[in-house]
Amino acid sequence: SYNGYDFKRSNEQWVTKIKTPLGNREYTFFLHPSEINVEVPQEIIQKIKYSPEITIVFNPNMTQLDYVDTARFEMGKFLSEYGKNVNYAVLQNTTGYDLPVANLFSNSLFLIYDEGNNITTGNNYINISVLDSLEYINYNEKIIYTLLGIING
Repeated sequence: SYNGYDFKRSNEQWVTKIKTPLGNREYTFFLHPSEINVEVPQEIIQKIKYSPEITIVFNPNMTQLDYVDTARFEMGKFLSEYGKNVNYAVLQNTTGYDLPVANLFSNSLFLIYDEGNNITTGNNYINISVLDSLEYINYNEKIIYTLLGIING
């Protein structure tokens, strides 16, 4: 149990049920809330919460793309269920993905996955840049747990 939510282990993931306006909904996570060890500024949570359109963008030339793909699909699925209009793009041209290059001047909020060692935000973007690929999942799930009210933001 964590903050009044019961978690069970299933298929190597953590599962919990959450009451939503549409009834009870089951959510699965790679990490238990007690395993999350990153901080996400409240400003970032608020930007995601109040942005109707979010474009998930990533650098296609990163070395650990399998983790980025997992992270962006997990976040995209959650944001769609959360009522957001979700788009996908890449930071630069690539032959490996059939996605457009992000137009960072559009009205979307851009959630960018890249290599580096910090999480930053600006007027219309959130940049999650990490050196350890597992941190993409850590940041993702901290954001999702906070938006769901499981972790206090």
